[in-house]
Amino acid sequence: MVPALSDDGIQIDVFTAADVSAGPVATLKGPRRDRVPLLLHAAWMPRAVAPPMVERLRFSQDLAGDADLFALSEDLQQSVQRVAARLDEESAG
Repeated sequence: MVPALSDDGIQIDVFTAADVSAGPVATLKGPRRDRVPLLLHAAWMPRAVAPPMVERLRFSQDLAGDADLFALSEDLQQSVQRVAARLDEESAG
């Protein structure tokens, strides 16, 4: 996916990763200058399979040393850390 924002609005072109040179397989257009999420991405899996059982990074570990977190006020930092701890618990279950 390739998002492009211009004065005419927003356009998102969707490509087949194996053949990008063939051009977009689909195009999404919006008339306004809507925001595009920074994490806009896509993936293709021919079939769904269970992930391997490996130790994964926990949400709270991902926050360690995060400069954006330290830029928040103390109460917001605590809120983010509480949410991360709750997500850690939920993903462990």
